[in-house]
Amino acid sequence: MDAMNDVVRRLERLERENSTLRRICLLGCGLLGALALIAWRSPKVDTFDSLQVHRLEVLDARGVPMITLSPTRDSGGGSIVLRDSSGDKRSWWESEIGGGRIVFESPIGTGDDRTIAGLSTTPGKAQMSLLGPKGGSVLNSVQNDHPSVSLQDTAGRSLFSAPWQH
Repeated sequence: MDAMNDVVRRLERLERENSTLRRICLLGCGLLGALALIAWRSPKVDTFDSLQVHRLEVLDARGVPMITLSPTRDSGGGSIVLRDSSGDKRSWWESEIGGGRIVFESPIGTGDDRTIAGLSTTPGKAQMSLLGPKGGSVLNSVQNDHPSVSLQDTAGRSLFSAPWQH
C-alpha cells in the first residue's frame, strides 16, 4: 500500500504543478494580448504634409538666425537668406514675379570691403556680376539675345567692353 500512496502523492503533485504552469501560460498570453491591444490603439506620431508660416528662421545654439525663409521685402516673391556665425548675410536667393537673383558675399577684413558675385534674371535679361572689394567689376549680360561684357577698374573707368561702347 505504501507504493500506492506514493503514486497518489506523486500524481497530486504533478496535477498541482500542471495547474500552476497552466495559470502562468494563461497569464502570459493575457499580458501579450493586452500589450498588443495597447500598441495597436496607441496614438501615432503626428506628421504634417505642410507647414505654413509667414517667416521661418533656423537658429544656431546662441539664437543667431543662420537660415531665413520669408517673402521678399515687397512681398513680390520668396527669399532664402544664409548668414554666417556672426549673423551677417552672406548669400541670398530671391524670386519675384518675372525674375530672380542669387547673390554671394564675402567680407575682406573689417569694414565695408567685400567681394560679391551675383546672378540675376528678368524677362529680357540675364546678368552675372562680379564685384571686387574696391569697386573693380566684371559685368556679363545677355539682353534681348545680345551679349555684352564690361570690365571696370576701381574708379569706374571702362577697361574693356564688348560690344565696343563709345
